[in-house]
Amino acid sequence: MYTLDTNAVIYHLAGEPSVVDFFSSTGREYAVYHVSSVTETELFSKKQLIAHEFAQINDFLTQCNVVPITSPIARMAGKLRSLYGIKLADSLIAATALFTGSALVTRNVKDFQKMPGLEIVAL
Repeated sequence: MYTLDTNAVIYHLAGEPSVVDFFSSTGREYAVYHVSSVTETELFSKKQLIAHEFAQINDFLTQCNVVPITSPIARMAGKLRSLYGIKLADSLIAATALFTGSALVTRNVKDFQKMPGLEIVAL
């Protein structure tokens, strides 16, 4: 199981080879991909999002388990943010990975590597 950071989805949708390879190697049709509702918000908040991009994001998200921010995730994110001084969105995404027991797939390893118990897959 994997939780996808926003940048992992963006690079995948852009067709970046190393990220596309990751999805191919994990057996996309069999792997479980979690996406925080924060990532969903970030993806749809791109300025001047055109219809094709909207459809592409929407299609991708239908293949994922979009995890809402529940009270346990919010509390865990608050603690992570307090302990490690990371951005709110990053703390919510990390908390989602920890809550679901999945590895966090990201290019932004630096902000997450100091969190014990968080498995990271670097792109």
